[in-house]
Amino acid sequence: MGLIIGSRDADKAKAAASKIQTTIGSSSRVYGLVNPEVASKADILVVTVPFAALPDTIKSLKSSIKPGQIVVNVTVPLETAVGGLVCGDDTDAKKVVLDLAKAIPGVRGVDAGPLSNSRTIEQLTALLVSLNIRYGVKTAGLRITGLHSST
Repeated sequence: MGLIIGSRDADKAKAAASKIQTTIGSSSRVYGLVNPEVASKADILVVTVPFAALPDTIKSLKSSIKPGQIVVNVTVPLETAVGGLVCGDDTDAKKVVLDLAKAIPGVRGVDAGPLSNSRTIEQLTALLVSLNIRYGVKTAGLRITGLHSST
C-alpha cells in the first residue's frame, strides 16, 4: 500500500502525507489516515508521539492492532534519544526493524537485546540530557564501537 501517516486528526494526517509525497515524488504512495485506521492497515506500525500522549495513543490503537503485527515505539520520556538501539523479544520483528534502520542514511541499527534492556537505554538518554545541560552543549553522546557490521 505504501506509507501511511496517522494522526488523531484526519486533515493533519492528509496534510503530512501530502508534504511527504511532494518530498519523495511518485516513487511510493503516501496516505494520511486517523491513527486507528492506520493501525488496522499497516504491516509495521511505528509510534512516534510525545511521551505524554503515549498512553492515550496506545489505548486508541489497541483494538486495531492485529495479531503478529510489528509495533515499533520510538517514544522516549525525554526529548533527546539514543538512536539506533533496537530492543525486543521477537527475533523476526527485530530483524525487520534493523533492516528499516539500514534504509535510513546515516543510521545503523544495533540489536540491543531483549525488550527489558530498553529501560537501560532510557536511563542513558537521561544521562546524556544531564551532561548536555551541565556542560552547556547540545551534542554530547555515546558511541558504540567494536561491533561487527552484521551485529
